[in-house]
Amino acid sequence: MRITTIQGSPRHGGNTATVLGWVEGRLRDQGHEVDRIDLASQEVGPCVSCYSCQGEKSLRRCVLPDDAPGLFDRMAASDAIVLAGPLYFWGVSAQLKALVDRSFSMVTGYGGPQHTSELGGRRLGMLVTCEDGNVEGNADLIAPFTHRLADYLRCTVAAEVIVTGCKSPDLLGDDARALATRFADDLTR
Repeated sequence: MRITTIQGSPRHGGNTATVLGWVEGRLRDQGHEVDRIDLASQEVGPCVSCYSCQGEKSLRRCVLPDDAPGLFDRMAASDAIVLAGPLYFWGVSAQLKALVDRSFSMVTGYGGPQHTSELGGRRLGMLVTCEDGNVEGNADLIAPFTHRLADYLRCTVAAEVIVTGCKSPDLLGDDARALATRFADDLTR
């Protein structure tokens, strides 16, 4: 299986990158091909609602001149996609949210019988790291966001995890590693 992971934290070596690295290691050990996208190293601007991508032309043709269209090509070439990022104000980071917003260009006919997505049929995983262990009232909006995004992109949610207690990458312990392993297994099951 070819899996694209998207590291949506602005910190290259932070908690999210560490946990995602464990997921990727497990996936590679199982024989899967992993392609990581580190959004902190990419230029992905916000959607500007120009609707150029919704005209009479092929999907994935956002007209904004940045890295997003190439990232969408990599995602479309995969069997599964993992979105990973820290919890910021009850949701995903700005880096990850910009890419999600721009995925508008990969979907046509939303809500109608002609609803199609360039990512249709892919398996989707959502991995979120946060310091606060109180998921209710803090990270409880992640699951509905993930499922609505999957519906919009015509994907199947295959794995979800919120790794709490993330104070520093060097303090992540066996519990976090076990969650990463289970997440990888769920994604490919």
